Amino acid sequence: VLEWCMALAGPTAGALLAEMGAEVITIERPGAVRFGAREPLGGDATRTQRQGPQRQRLGGMDQYEYVIRNKKSITIDMTKEKGMEVAHRIVAKSDVFHTSLRTEALNRHRMDYETLSRLNPRLVYSMISGLGPEGPSRDQRTSDFISQGYSSMMYVLGESEAPAPQAPFLGVV
Repeated sequence: VLEWCMALAGPTAGALLAEMGAEVITIERPGAVRFGAREPLGGDATRTQRQGPQRQRLGGMDQYEYVIRNKKSITIDMTKEKGMEVAHRIVAKSDVFHTSLRTEALNRHRMDYETLSRLNPRLVYSMISGLGPEGPSRDQRTSDFISQGYSSMMYVLGESEAPAPQAPFLGVV
């Protein structure tokens, strides 16, 4: 499985595949930017997500450890032609491509289904999206909480007077 995901939902799905025995190789970008910051850090943005109380819910791991467990990783600069060529060579040998990036970004980097299925006709293309791969909101940046709001999941999980619901991973609830 070649994985190119961001944040939590996509990488968590990849971690579950790895936990079940799949060889998952995740693409990390060089000089990744922490959410809400501009300083280069390298690797996946969740490397900087250290959340104290959530560590206990994740079995003592921080978010990065939780979503990277049992995976291999490769740093590829997907903004460069050479980086896209490297990713395409890996896709040609992969069984699955798993992503959580927006449709616009996948098209821009030639990692869309049409392109990858020409490179590897037997490829399974897995995409997780907060607001869907089609429609007017498909390229809107989103988060788990925004997706929960759109889907009414927050309403189902809690009451207006109660503390905020504790559902950090919508797909694993």
